[in-house]
Amino acid sequence: MSYDCYDDFAFFYNKYWTFSMPYALEKVLKKILFPVLPKRASVIDLCCGTGNMADIISKYGFNVYGVDGSLAMLAYAKINAPKVEFIHQDIRNLDIEERFDCSTCLFDSINHIIEPEDVIK
Repeated sequence: MSYDCYDDFAFFYNKYWTFSMPYALEKVLKKILFPVLPKRASVIDLCCGTGNMADIISKYGFNVYGVDGSLAMLAYAKINAPKVEFIHQDIRNLDIEERFDCSTCLFDSINHIIEPEDVIK
């Protein structure tokens, strides 16, 4: 599967899909995740899309890395979350040596991975 099929969708996704959902998710993360993470924890946001959640997470003082397979999504992400480091990779074959305190995969990202063996990866 190639993720360039999401490139044409990136503008719409950035403008409309992420309008209010990141703030609703922020409330949840603030209540259940952030309190258990160490200060300055490193967080990897898988399938980060246009970086809206990565930006919110970074504003709480965490070191955030975003990973996405779409270059167009990442182009928006770099604008939306300037303090986050973004990596262009397919999460099914993630090749990153760094270790993280936490990983997130938010919105409906995981259901875009269709094959059961790819979900397990």
